[in-house]
Amino acid sequence: MEVRRKRKAIATDEDIKKMIELRKKGRTYEFIGKKVGLHYTTVQKYVKDVSLENREVGKPKYGLVVKLLGEGKTIGEAADIANTSKDYIRKINRTKDVEKIKRGKEEMKKEKTDRQKQIEEINKEIKRQKESKEEEWQEHLKREKEYYKETYSYVVVNK
Repeated sequence: MEVRRKRKAIATDEDIKKMIELRKKGRTYEFIGKKVGLHYTTVQKYVKDVSLENREVGKPKYGLVVKLLGEGKTIGEAADIANTSKDYIRKINRTKDVEKIKRGKEEMKKEKTDRQKQIEEINKEIKRQKESKEEEWQEHLKREKEYYKETYSYVVVNK
């Protein structure tokens, strides 16, 4: 078995194969380091150029992290279980609760639809007013025409 030496860290060929395999699956350097028994910076030196097959594996679902934290797990424990970084979990904690966010979005949609309905009603009322004004104007013109016919009938000559 050949032993490779990179700075002070030593990893066997088997360890390197295992690290590459885990990294391809999308595992974090910390996770791989714990499995192999090396520091995550050492793992990074060996497998930093390995392309990930599925990046989504490294990011846990929001529900899983919320569930873990709800059970009284610390951020570090949740990070280990969900195989992610503590910073990602802190970001999740900042967003609070998915349900709360969804409720906020639904309320915004309701407000938008309510506003749209109000705008439609206002537009209908404006339309009605315009139509009624137009009708009044037409009636006024008719009355004026009749008035002129009656008043100046001697001027109008039927041929």
